[in-house]
Amino acid sequence: MNLITMVVPHIVCHLTTQHTRFDPRIFQKECLGLANAGYSVTLYVADGRGPEAIQGVSIQDIGRAGSSVVSQYKDGFRIVREAAKRKAALYHFHDPVLLPACIWLKLQGHAVVYDAHEDTPMEKLTSEGLPLIKRLVYYVLFGTMEMVGAWMFDGVIAATPFIEKKFKRFTSRTALVANYPKVEEFEGSASMPSREHALCYVGAITKDRGIKEMMDVLGDFPGLKLNLAGPVDEGLLKELSLHPNWKSVEYMGVISRQEIALVLNRSKIGLVILHPKKNYLEALPTKLFEYMLCGIPVIASNFKLWETLVEESGAGFCVDPFSREQLSSRIKHLLDNPEVAETMGKQGRRYVVENKNWKKEISRLLAVYERVIPATK
Repeated sequence: MNLITMVVPHIVCHLTTQHTRFDPRIFQKECLGLANAGYSVTLYVADGRGPEAIQGVSIQDIGRAGSSVVSQYKDGFRIVREAAKRKAALYHFHDPVLLPACIWLKLQGHAVVYDAHEDTPMEKLTSEGLPLIKRLVYYVLFGTMEMVGAWMFDGVIAATPFIEKKFKRFTSRTALVANYPKVEEFEGSASMPSREHALCYVGAITKDRGIKEMMDVLGDFPGLKLNLAGPVDEGLLKELSLHPNWKSVEYMGVISRQEIALVLNRSKIGLVILHPKKNYLEALPTKLFEYMLCGIPVIASNFKLWETLVEESGAGFCVDPFSREQLSSRIKHLLDNPEVAETMGKQGRRYVVENKNWKKEISRLLAVYERVIPATK
């Protein structure tokens, strides 16, 4: 029997071995959004927590993924072979390490879409933790796999305009679906006077995301807190705990979506002072828009794209992430002028509600599915 005739319409599978099962983009936005639109959605993960069904999404677990490079690619083929048993109308995958397995899946006659969250080749090339020769090898390897995959796959979903532009060089079947927040997760915002005397940062905690600069600037403001949440390497956490300003930090670890909203709603300023690495310059950090939705002014790195967003929204300031003087000056201005901070917070929230939210992006995702799936029936 021909493979295509065996496909059951409207069954779709999402595949990831590298992300958590409740990843905000994959599960909270895409899978739940597709389920609400009437698709039968199965999410395949590799975390060892077993199967479950939540809000119309079936989660299937292939067992905990390995950590070595070889095991990661083996896990890729394992999850793809398992998902292929569903004979779904569309396979939507999220990890660059799944590229070889999903190219194989496409060669078997299935419809496949690649969700490119990051510029992976550039991320590998600029990774400080790898020797130069490995960085070059990974850059060429992932660049080649992405090019071949883009040519073969039924679509590429890009998380940023920069990634969209890159893939459009290889295929016209590229669509931008930005990772903007869901407004309903951040309903309402506290008034500025009722908030804690605190800055906040929620997200992955690394040196190139500005944690050292955030810690240092606390020394300029006795009594000012930093509400900090997100994953961090144990070695770095130990190093941070020895910093003289660690006493002013409330570190909450990895927290839920509901807890993120609570943390933001009790903070006065949101920080996004990433270093100017190539793969950050064109990124659209979700936290920037989440800060805005919670009505707090933002202080962000002075990347061209981010300066445009902050200027359009009127939601805050951009600074040189390496300039303690600039960062300190902007923090002081917002703390000394709560009415300015309140106005910027309101302007930022309005900007996201009207322009940069998931409700607008889900229609782009559905358009990709509507284009691909009829051709596979």
